[in-house]
Amino acid sequence: MSFKIFKQNMLSFMQRETTVQVSSTKLGVPAWRPDLRYYNGDIVNDSGTDWKATTKTHISTPDNDIETGKPSVNSTTWQAVAGLVIDPLNPTSPTSDQITRENKTVKISNEVDSYDDFAKKLTSEYDNCIKRGFQQPGIFGKVPLQVGNTDLMETLLKLACVKALNIKEGNHAFIDDIGEAVVKGYWVGAELSKSIPPLATTPPAFLNISTTTAPISNAGVWKPIGPTPPLDDAEVFLDLLIPSMQVHLTTIAGTYILESLYPGVPVSKNPSILPFTGYSVP
Repeated sequence: MSFKIFKQNMLSFMQRETTVQVSSTKLGVPAWRPDLRYYNGDIVNDSGTDWKATTKTHISTPDNDIETGKPSVNSTTWQAVAGLVIDPLNPTSPTSDQITRENKTVKISNEVDSYDDFAKKLTSEYDNCIKRGFQQPGIFGKVPLQVGNTDLMETLLKLACVKALNIKEGNHAFIDDIGEAVVKGYWVGAELSKSIPPLATTPPAFLNISTTTAPISNAGVWKPIGPTPPLDDAEVFLDLLIPSMQVHLTTIAGTYILESLYPGVPVSKNPSILPFTGYSVP
């Protein structure tokens, strides 16, 4: 759900809807020769010749083989006419082409004022998306991210935009450059919330009562998708970007430094260390 919100918000920023008029034409039925009966089957002989490729070729077939188009030497003559359909026994009268016009709503790209605006928007939406997620269940809820390095991510995104804009033709690695801004920007120095201790413990501790700190020590790995052609469809762009973001989240790692309870008489309170890997965004 959170990445769906991320996608919806980015689409609203990157594209808009407009109304255009669309025309469609339904071809009419041409005049038919009254002395011939017509057939629109797909096969006109045993070798499998395409009917439409044999326009004006006469074949012979008995009436009971109309559906199969199998040839016969003693039957009524049939003729192909541009592959159009007509009832052999009840020829249709000629009709004119029919043109239909209707208004349709389509999506077109928005004119983004500057790459600074794009970098700021993408960083903000990614930050909001991540903070709707969690690392693991806690005693009183779930442990979310407390802070990500948004300033560094935005700076690296601007550099990625400049790099992409300087490529005048051919493929570019813009999506992987965004990935670098995520890994080497947002998750550098990131830290989980200290307000909710994790539910998992490090034995022999049996209960975590507080979190002293929970830094991200490994910003994870971005799996490159490789160079892509320039994309003018925002939805296609996001559909390539988001799965890579989701996969990356499974690779981050860090450590909880906790105050935990240990068994004994009496029960004692001492520090504990709990490593973790991965971050979930539903």
